[in-house]
Amino acid sequence: MDKFVIKKRRQEVSDEGEERDISGIMSEKDLAIPTTSKSTSKKPRFYFEGLLSEQKQQSAMLSKKVKVADKAQEASYLVAELVVKSMKPHTIAETLILPACSAIVKIMFGSEAEKEVRKIPVSDSTISRRIHDMSADIEETVCTSVKAIEMFALQVDESTDIGGMAQLLVFVHDVKIVKQFFCCKELKETTTGNDIFTTLSEYLKSVGLTWQSCVGICTDGAPAMIGLIKGFVSLVERKQQCDNNTLLSSS
Repeated sequence: MDKFVIKKRRQEVSDEGEERDISGIMSEKDLAIPTTSKSTSKKPRFYFEGLLSEQKQQSAMLSKKVKVADKAQEASYLVAELVVKSMKPHTIAETLILPACSAIVKIMFGSEAEKEVRKIPVSDSTISRRIHDMSADIEETVCTSVKAIEMFALQVDESTDIGGMAQLLVFVHDVKIVKQFFCCKELKETTTGNDIFTTLSEYLKSVGLTWQSCVGICTDGAPAMIGLIKGFVSLVERKQQCDNNTLLSSS
């Protein structure tokens, strides 16, 4: 690059000298003016070398910071996974896990390593977001696999949590006999078969699935589940028959 700049400059000087010589205006002294000394001609080289060195230093620092940030994010998700698996409060990551890790790393690897561990984001709100992100990713993966095979079976159960709220737990089985957690929905008022049917119907619609793809339902045998008139299973069967009749009539 520097050679190209110097060569280009000399060519311009030469062209300018020829034009002035033809016009009879330029003297020998004038022709010598554009000729630069060695120290002057080296300035562009030093300038560009300095810029290149500065850019390399900035790139190295940025790359290091990005790598550290990526590792800190990955560690943050791993901590969130441990918290949710242990069913502990989200604050435990900030009040216990991080201080414990920092103390261990400081003893084993020194203060510099401890400073890097301290950069891991594990606040209460951060852990909550991490858990939500992982849950959404799992949900998307399960729904995508179910859509791909176009057939599934459900295992449905209604339970009550420690707060006295009714929770609808649903597991999905595909044709490979793989059981996966499907969803957990709160039944806010009552726990009738119609409530269960409505709640699950809304969820299936939100993830792009229909009752037509459901080939089996497993329940605990409670009246709200298997009642002949208003039971959840009966409502699903009637919904499937209605959809089939609609398809036949439209065809």
